[in-house]
Amino acid sequence: MRLKSLAGQVARAFVLALFGVLLLPCAPASAQSRDLKEVRARAYESLKAFLDADFNRVVELTYPTVIEAMGGKERMVLFLTVAQIEMTAEPGEISFSTDAPERIIRAGTKLVAIVPTTVKVRIPEGTGTTKSFLIGVSDARGKRKWTFIGGSYLEKADLKTLLPEAAGKIVLPKQPEPVFEKAGEGPGAPD
Repeated sequence: MRLKSLAGQVARAFVLALFGVLLLPCAPASAQSRDLKEVRARAYESLKAFLDADFNRVVELTYPTVIEAMGGKERMVLFLTVAQIEMTAEPGEISFSTDAPERIIRAGTKLVAIVPTTVKVRIPEGTGTTKSFLIGVSDARGKRKWTFIGGSYLEKADLKTLLPEAAGKIVLPKQPEPVFEKAGEGPGAPD
């Protein structure tokens, strides 16, 4: 897949994220726990920044190779602005959550974690739920600064292009189909 087409898919994956590996053996348990909490908090911050239309912060929290693939910071901000306008043009309430990553792995000079995400869109007809993930990446050699790659449409070949150090060291989660629950149906609905 060429990098230019990958940029569009990565950008869409980031937006849609709104709708067998090794633990770090040399880090004490408290440091691992702290890093797991930090990567989850930064992933949440990235998604919240998108919903709040704080696109400069979204860019700050995006893995640099993704920014390059999208044509630079200004083009990414433009794309995010258009995506935000399209999303908010339809009535509905968007909410999201992040789950804690299972582990952080070392991939060369990088630390990598998969942060599960859930996005819910409530409209009068019901609620749509999409489960996805963000890949958190940080430098293993110094102060942790987590940046993210959207995982919705990411494939193994894309991972090799964007983050070659992690190719073969992480397994991309399978993407479940989005679920739509009609209003008045589902758990707790009257018969």
